[in-house]
Amino acid sequence: MSEQDRRHSILRDVLRRNQVQSQGELLGLLAAEGLSVTQATLSRDLRSIGAVKGPDGYQAPASSSLDKAGRKRLGMLLKEHVDTILPAGNLLVIKTSRNHAAILAQELDTLALAGVLGTIAGQDTIFLATSGAGPSKRVQAELARISGRSELRPA
Repeated sequence: MSEQDRRHSILRDVLRRNQVQSQGELLGLLAAEGLSVTQATLSRDLRSIGAVKGPDGYQAPASSSLDKAGRKRLGMLLKEHVDTILPAGNLLVIKTSRNHAAILAQELDTLALAGVLGTIAGQDTIFLATSGAGPSKRVQAELARISGRSELRPA
Protein backbone atom coordinates (compact mmCIF):
# COMPACT_ATOMS: atom_id res chain seq x y z
CA MET A 1 0.00 0.00 0.00
CA SER A 2 1.41 3.39 -0.98
CA GLU A 3 1.81 6.19 1.55
CA GLN A 4 -1.03 8.10 -0.11
CA ASP A 5 -3.35 5.06 -0.02
CA ARG A 6 -2.47 4.58 3.66
CA ARG A 7 -3.27 8.24 4.42
CA HIS A 8 -6.57 8.00 2.54
CA SER A 9 -7.54 4.85 4.43
CA ILE A 10 -6.77 6.43 7.82
CA LEU A 11 -8.56 9.64 6.81
CA ARG A 12 -11.73 7.76 5.78
CA ASP A 13 -11.66 5.80 9.03
CA VAL A 14 -11.21 8.92 11.18
CA LEU A 15 -14.06 10.70 9.36
CA ARG A 16 -16.39 7.72 9.78
CA ARG A 17 -15.66 7.47 13.53
CA ASN A 18 -15.75 11.20 14.41
CA GLN A 19 -17.82 14.29 13.80
CA VAL A 20 -15.20 16.74 12.57
CA GLN A 21 -15.99 20.45 12.12
CA SER A 22 -12.64 21.82 10.93
CA GLN A 23 -9.45 20.81 9.21
CA GLY A 24 -7.53 21.85 12.33
CA GLU A 25 -9.55 19.39 14.40
CA LEU A 26 -9.00 16.74 11.74
CA LEU A 27 -5.25 17.33 11.76
CA GLY A 28 -5.27 16.66 15.52
CA LEU A 29 -7.26 13.44 15.11
CA LEU A 30 -4.90 12.25 12.38
CA ALA A 31 -1.89 13.06 14.58
CA ALA A 32 -3.43 10.89 17.31
CA GLU A 33 -3.49 8.08 14.74
CA GLY A 34 0.23 8.62 14.11
CA LEU A 35 -0.26 10.48 10.85
CA SER A 36 1.41 13.88 10.52
CA VAL A 37 0.36 15.84 7.42
CA THR A 38 0.30 19.48 6.38
CA GLN A 39 -2.95 21.36 5.94
CA ALA A 40 -2.33 21.52 2.17
CA THR A 41 -1.89 17.73 1.98
CA LEU A 42 -5.03 17.25 4.08
CA SER A 43 -7.02 19.50 1.71
CA ARG A 44 -5.82 17.51 -1.32
CA ASP A 45 -6.55 14.21 0.42
CA LEU A 46 -10.07 15.32 1.37
CA ARG A 47 -10.75 16.18 -2.29
CA SER A 48 -9.18 12.93 -3.50
CA ILE A 49 -11.34 10.71 -1.32
CA GLY A 50 -14.50 12.68 -2.11
CA ALA A 51 -15.11 13.97 1.42
CA VAL A 52 -17.58 16.83 1.72
CA LYS A 53 -18.22 19.43 4.40
CA GLY A 54 -21.83 19.93 5.36
CA PRO A 55 -23.70 21.36 8.33
CA ASP A 56 -22.57 18.39 10.45
CA GLY A 57 -18.91 18.80 9.49
CA TYR A 58 -16.73 16.71 7.19
CA GLN A 59 -18.22 13.48 5.91
CA ALA A 60 -16.38 10.57 4.31
CA PRO A 61 -17.88 9.24 1.10
CA ALA A 62 -20.31 6.41 1.68
CA SER A 63 -19.12 2.92 0.84
CA SER A 64 -22.63 1.61 0.45
CA SER A 65 -24.54 -0.21 -2.23
CA LEU A 66 -24.70 3.13 -4.07
CA ASP A 67 -20.95 2.84 -4.62
CA LYS A 68 -21.46 -0.71 -5.93
CA ALA A 69 -24.23 0.45 -8.26
CA GLY A 70 -22.07 3.36 -9.44
CA ARG A 71 -19.13 1.04 -10.11
CA LYS A 72 -21.44 -1.27 -12.07
CA ARG A 73 -22.71 1.65 -14.20
CA LEU A 74 -19.15 2.87 -14.70
CA GLY A 75 -18.05 -0.64 -15.70
CA MET A 76 -20.80 -0.88 -18.31
CA LEU A 77 -19.96 2.56 -19.72
CA LEU A 78 -16.24 1.76 -19.86
CA LYS A 79 -16.88 -1.60 -21.50
CA GLU A 80 -19.31 -0.31 -24.11
CA HIS A 81 -18.16 3.24 -24.88
CA VAL A 82 -14.42 3.65 -24.24
CA ASP A 83 -12.05 3.27 -27.18
CA THR A 84 -8.75 4.08 -25.46
CA ILE A 85 -7.25 5.39 -22.24
CA LEU A 86 -3.91 7.08 -22.85
CA PRO A 87 -1.67 8.51 -20.11
CA ALA A 88 -0.20 12.00 -20.51
CA GLY A 89 1.74 12.86 -17.35
CA ASN A 90 -0.80 13.47 -14.62
CA LEU A 91 -3.67 13.25 -17.14
CA LEU A 92 -5.55 10.36 -18.66
CA VAL A 93 -7.01 11.05 -22.09
CA ILE A 94 -10.08 8.87 -22.46
CA LYS A 95 -11.53 8.53 -25.97
CA THR A 96 -15.19 7.50 -26.00
CA SER A 97 -18.00 6.85 -28.43
CA ARG A 98 -19.48 10.10 -29.72
CA ASN A 99 -21.69 11.88 -27.15
CA HIS A 100 -20.71 9.56 -24.27
CA ALA A 101 -17.84 11.54 -22.73
CA ALA A 102 -20.02 13.74 -20.49
CA ILE A 103 -21.99 10.77 -19.14
CA LEU A 104 -18.82 8.85 -18.36
CA ALA A 105 -17.14 11.91 -16.79
CA GLN A 106 -20.16 12.42 -14.55
CA GLU A 107 -19.92 8.81 -13.31
CA LEU A 108 -16.19 9.26 -12.68
CA ASP A 109 -16.81 12.47 -10.72
CA THR A 110 -19.61 10.85 -8.69
CA LEU A 111 -17.52 7.86 -7.67
CA ALA A 112 -14.56 10.04 -6.67
CA LEU A 113 -11.91 7.38 -7.26
CA ALA A 114 -8.78 7.83 -5.14
CA GLY A 115 -6.23 9.98 -6.95
CA VAL A 116 -8.73 11.64 -9.32
CA LEU A 117 -8.76 15.43 -9.02
CA GLY A 118 -11.41 16.08 -11.67
CA THR A 119 -12.58 15.64 -15.24
CA ILE A 120 -13.30 17.77 -18.29
CA ALA A 121 -15.44 16.26 -21.05
CA GLY A 122 -16.17 17.09 -24.65
CA GLN A 123 -18.27 14.96 -27.01
CA ASP A 124 -15.86 12.05 -27.34
CA THR A 125 -12.88 12.91 -25.11
CA ILE A 126 -12.35 13.17 -21.36
CA PHE A 127 -9.32 14.73 -19.69
CA LEU A 128 -9.08 13.11 -16.28
CA ALA A 129 -6.62 14.91 -13.98
CA THR A 130 -4.77 13.01 -11.26
CA SER A 131 -2.31 14.16 -8.63
CA GLY A 132 0.68 12.77 -10.55
CA ALA A 133 1.99 10.23 -13.07
CA GLY A 134 1.94 7.40 -10.49
CA PRO A 135 -1.70 7.97 -9.52
CA SER A 136 -2.50 8.31 -13.23
CA LYS A 137 -1.25 4.76 -13.87
CA ARG A 138 -3.12 3.44 -10.82
CA VAL A 139 -6.38 5.07 -11.95
CA GLN A 140 -5.90 3.71 -15.48
CA ALA A 141 -5.37 0.20 -14.06
CA GLU A 142 -8.46 0.62 -11.85
CA LEU A 143 -10.59 1.70 -14.83
CA ALA A 144 -9.35 -1.29 -16.83
CA ARG A 145 -10.20 -3.58 -13.90
CA ILE A 146 -13.69 -2.08 -13.47
CA SER A 147 -14.35 -2.42 -17.21
CA GLY A 148 -13.03 -5.97 -17.44
CA ARG A 149 -10.98 -4.88 -20.48
CA SER A 150 -7.29 -5.76 -20.13
CA GLU A 151 -6.36 -3.75 -23.26
CA LEU A 152 -7.12 -0.54 -21.31
CA ARG A 153 -4.37 -1.30 -18.74
CA PRO A 154 -1.22 0.85 -18.63
CA ALA A 155 1.65 -0.39 -20.80
